[in-house]
Amino acid sequence: DATGSVVGYGQAADGYTHAFAYVKGPDLVIDSYSVRPAAPKVHERLWIDVVLRNAGSAAVTIPASVNKVGIRKDDGSSVGYGYGASSLSLAAGATATFTLHIEPYTLSPGPFRFVLTADPGNYIAELDETNNQLAGQIDMAAQVEYADLVITAVTVNPPNPVAMQEFDFNVTVANQGTLDAVISYPSLIADGGSYSYYVYPSQFTPWRLAPGASQTFTAKATLAAMQPGTRTVTFRVDPSNRVIESNESNNTASIQLTVSPP
Repeated sequence: DATGSVVGYGQAADGYTHAFAYVKGPDLVIDSYSVRPAAPKVHERLWIDVVLRNAGSAAVTIPASVNKVGIRKDDGSSVGYGYGASSLSLAAGATATFTLHIEPYTLSPGPFRFVLTADPGNYIAELDETNNQLAGQIDMAAQVEYADLVITAVTVNPPNPVAMQEFDFNVTVANQGTLDAVISYPSLIADGGSYSYYVYPSQFTPWRLAPGASQTFTAKATLAAMQPGTRTVTFRVDPSNRVIESNESNNTASIQLTVSPP
């Protein structure tokens, strides 16, 4: 019928004929997961490929805006979701694979214990709401190499700014460590406090700086920086500490900024 139930009749041991109903519906379960790389280290980007299966008796469609798969640490803290780029339709018995990205800074050496959950927001009405989870563990190897980000130069362009006229800060960042530094959007690369606008990596491609390499970023001055007078402006690279570094205490550089009256 319209409810997804199939009505039938059968004779019981008592000799009477009874009506019965088979309820049809979806049932989302986590079939399995795999890890990339196979032997991850704490400084590396980690991907978990999760196989979602509809173990029910009816098809299901999950909108693009709904979390298909969630992952939480064993302490209950969330570390990722799998949305998918579009809506997902799963026939009864069908599967789909979602890739969860775990940022390196969220993990420590040792066992990473987690729970994967299908339909973590309980958006889909299922035949069984108690079988949506699968526990797992990944052993994270200790980090032996590190990036080390430093700011090697901060200059002003034009070099003699005038009050209430736009100018830029040029901030040069170098990696003096032995491992690539990687920062993903929406985390910041450089921050000049209230005196500059933030410098972000691309939304679609993580910023990466190889050992020994450097890159200069342009940070536009804010209205606070355009006021006349002399002030100290301090820039910080990786202000959110997304890069695990050999030295976290050398990420700042300051300049004396003088802005002339108009």
